[in-house]
Amino acid sequence: MVVILCLPPIRQAALELHVSFITVKKAWEELERSGLINTLSGKGCFVAKFSSDEMLQMRNEMILKQSDVSYYKSFGLTQDEVFELLKKNY
Repeated sequence: MVVILCLPPIRQAALELHVSFITVKKAWEELERSGLINTLSGKGCFVAKFSSDEMLQMRNEMILKQSDVSYYKSFGLTQDEVFELLKKNY
């Protein structure tokens, strides 16, 4: 069984989140540029499908782009896990 996750329309999301329409539009555009969602004209925005390995790789890439310790902590990583991740990727 395939489950397709659809994001709400931009205006609806803005209303529900109590933020500007422009803020949500920019967020959707960034998600699309990042390859995390696909937009089908007239159909909506859908979450892209990724394997567990692809999701782990994307997470690791996001972590490696940051040098802020609080960012690493937000992923629940210990110091040893950060060092190990960095050693594997350098």
